[in-house]
Amino acid sequence: GMSYRILVVTPTEGALEVAQPRRKSAYHMENENLKVTIHSNGTIDLKNKKTGKVYENLLWMEDNVDRGTSYNYYENDGSEIVTSLGAKAKARVIEDTPLMQKRGITYRMKMDRAIGSGTVDFDVVLTLGKGDKMLGVDIRIDNQCVRHRLRVCLPTGIVSDVNYAGQPYDIVTRTKISKYNDDKTHPNTDFVGIDAPDGESGFAVLNCGLYEYEHMADTNEGTLAITLLRCIGQIGDWGVFPTPKGQCKGEYTLEYAVVPYETDKQAEAYGLGYVFAGNAVLAIGTDVHTGTAPAAADYVAFDNEYIRMSAFKKAEDGNAVIMRLFNTDTHTVTLTATLGAAFKTAALTTMGEEKLSDLEVKDGKLVIEVPAKKILTIALA
Repeated sequence: GMSYRILVVTPTEGALEVAQPRRKSAYHMENENLKVTIHSNGTIDLKNKKTGKVYENLLWMEDNVDRGTSYNYYENDGSEIVTSLGAKAKARVIEDTPLMQKRGITYRMKMDRAIGSGTVDFDVVLTLGKGDKMLGVDIRIDNQCVRHRLRVCLPTGIVSDVNYAGQPYDIVTRTKISKYNDDKTHPNTDFVGIDAPDGESGFAVLNCGLYEYEHMADTNEGTLAITLLRCIGQIGDWGVFPTPKGQCKGEYTLEYAVVPYETDKQAEAYGLGYVFAGNAVLAIGTDVHTGTAPAAADYVAFDNEYIRMSAFKKAEDGNAVIMRLFNTDTHTVTLTATLGAAFKTAALTTMGEEKLSDLEVKDGKLVIEVPAKKILTIALA
């Protein structure tokens, strides 16, 4: 939905009451929904307390020589792969209060290869807030290696032939290997997930800008591999076009999150992907002034997690507000949208905002059928 709240922040005198620290353990975090155990090699176990399912040995790193170009990854036979499973990691407490827990994990990978040699240092920050259903992961990388591809691997333990990935205006279902061109890696816009065939559990990886993934086909561990860096010094293979900065030497900070979920909560979990990637809450500071708008207002609220909003803006012509929605489900859904007091009428329009037909608004509610994968543009006034 879409709403706003005005908050007044007032300075006070005297000391602030700070929440008392929790029992600190550098290798453990836990809230109402998740339990995290950190291992000595930097991997973690993640328990979904709602289902009791434990996902083991998550977050290990895989590094391989990359003989490709900026366009395409060319792999070898796998003999030059280096992993972090043998790393000697150190964990530390960054923050530990009833409201927020953070842990840091540091280690180094060293690649001794004829091609793609060098070191990569990692500082991984795990974040778990009160009530969170996802574990935030920030990876700070100091890359001093060239001609390589670095990925983080998450063995979900879910054996499935298909995965689900966010795309513009859609959630698509894919097989492990593309049936069109034998590609192993695929793009995603904000998340990728796997559901267990038994219908009891699922696991999703949310991201900010980490668009390439592989649902690894050569294991029965249901591993999702997310590309962190591709370090290449050549833009194409049709001539000599050196790109030395494409080796990505230096420091980088990359963000993603992991969400274990019950399968009937898939839409909710994937909704977190849109929130994680899209900065859903925007705070704007103002001075003190008079006005006619209320201190809080709800413009529109939805009752279906599969319906996503991609636009809420003033119409190009006139005073109507344009709301653009899309249905990520594979079935037609009935959407009940509760409209704020500012809106009395609704009309279906083209994406160019040309009116097609009036829609009924009754008792402040708009009820509309949204076909599978359909994009709808609605004018509110």
